Amino acid sequence: MARIVLTRATPLRLDEAAELPEGATVDNGDAGARVVVEHDSADLDGLIQAAVALGRALPDAALTVEDLAVAAPASAAPRPTYTRAAPSDAALGQATVGAWKLFEAGQHDEAVAAFQGASLDGAGRDRVRDLLHSTDPAQVALACRIAAATDWRSFVSQMRRVLDHGDGRVRAQAVRAIGALAGPAMIWHLEKLSEDASPEVREAVAAAITEIEGRQG
Repeated sequence: MARIVLTRATPLRLDEAAELPEGATVDNGDAGARVVVEHDSADLDGLIQAAVALGRALPDAALTVEDLAVAAPASAAPRPTYTRAAPSDAALGQATVGAWKLFEAGQHDEAVAAFQGASLDGAGRDRVRDLLHSTDPAQVALACRIAAATDWRSFVSQMRRVLDHGDGRVRAQAVRAIGALAGPAMIWHLEKLSEDASPEVREAVAAAITEIEGRQG
């Protein structure tokens, strides 16, 4: 595991701590603040995304990455290439090939069920990120569903950005996914939607907060 470490000469305020991603630990003291997030060092793309998110949350802090071990490829070995729009079965990983085939066939509910309990590889995570940035609300909502099904906890910081999406279906799916993946630091963000115009969103918020609090014992 790699550790992303931010240090600052002044302690964190409560509102700043609330902006940190799930899993961040904060050590506040007279000498300032130290924030640590552990991340799988094999997931370089996710590690970079997490570091960027932390840097944006605390722009005045110094950021370092510790214990990052990356194996260098053999000089004679060709570099693999991937195509985001239509990844090969090998790039997607055998565990999720069937789920992506269902997705491509338009069987989205079946695809989400097939993703349940699986783990996305780098190409699969790229594809879900693309869905989250789509102009089609149905695809944005689907990105949230896939993230929840595959237990992609570090994706919470990106889904948080669509909590104010103009489409109620997206807001509801983002709330449900965050409820399934996040810790108590996200409750504050969810509570802001407790009076949302959409009854579906309000119900999702109540259920998500109950789910998060239930995991805290």
